[in-house]
Amino acid sequence: MRVIEIWMPRYHDRTALVAECKVKVGVNYIRFTKDPNRKGILYKVDGDRVREECEITSNGKIKCFVVPLGWLEEVETKESERARESTNAIFRDVMEEIRT
Repeated sequence: MRVIEIWMPRYHDRTALVAECKVKVGVNYIRFTKDPNRKGILYKVDGDRVREECEITSNGKIKCFVVPLGWLEEVETKESERARESTNAIFRDVMEEIRT
């Protein structure tokens, strides 16, 4: 399984820039490496759909597809499960402090 690593999505327009040369036919896997909200979570996206429907722009160096974050489907892995459990534990702790 080949994973495309991206630093962070663009939150101002809810998209991710994916290098044109890295998008292959079929399922493509994406992982955000520097985003604390999405760290450890693996996503998949249909490469055919990206190639057909996404516009191409430049990130300043290379051509990239502008992929909407809504197209990314979360893939269940042990890492993503741990990341979700950690987030839920923090949320429970905060809610408990608010109640007391």
